Amino acid sequence: MCREVLWISCGTWLGLLNGVIGALVGAAVAGIAVWKTLETQRRLFAVDRAHNYTATQLADHRRKIELDKQLEAQREDVKLQLEFQAREASRQRELAAISDLVAAGHAMVKRYRRGIPAIEDLILQGDSAVLRWRMEMTHRGLADEIWYWTHHLGGLAVRLFDLTEERADDGSRTVAFDALGDALGTLQLVAMSWPGADPERRDELVSMLIAERKKHEDDLPA
Repeated sequence: MCREVLWISCGTWLGLLNGVIGALVGAAVAGIAVWKTLETQRRLFAVDRAHNYTATQLADHRRKIELDKQLEAQREDVKLQLEFQAREASRQRELAAISDLVAAGHAMVKRYRRGIPAIEDLILQGDSAVLRWRMEMTHRGLADEIWYWTHHLGGLAVRLFDLTEERADDGSRTVAFDALGDALGTLQLVAMSWPGADPERRDELVSMLIAERKKHEDDLPA
């Protein structure tokens, strides 16, 4: 049975109590709603962050792949440049050696009158050029044949010098001079043609050298 308390009627107390309970229930419902909202936002944020992180990883991976491709392309370019520079350097060394060998041959034609010591010096110069040329060549046939040629030219120059000293007037001096000139002309033709010749042409050039050398092989001093 409800009584008055603190001069407040029972009905009033019941009304106040119902209001408090309603407020508490409303607050609880509101709190739950807020918590659910915050939880939902937290989950969405976590998902968004994970998505962004994955996207960043993917972008980084793609950038790494692109950088690797660029680095590989640069390495290939450097490799090709070095190979080209090596081939060009070899070509220049070959051309210098060929030029020096032909120059030594021309000097024999011009200086044979100076005697055997001068001819021997030119043979040594020619041998040096031959050695440098052989270091740059890959053709076995020429590598074997070219060894003979400074001594072949030197032998022809010595024979011409001897005939000149003997003052031979039977035409043998002219024959010897022509032989030296022909040999030098063949060597010069081969030397000038060699750098740009294809494999088949190079075989022909070697055959020309062999044939020219053997024409006078038996006439030369041992």
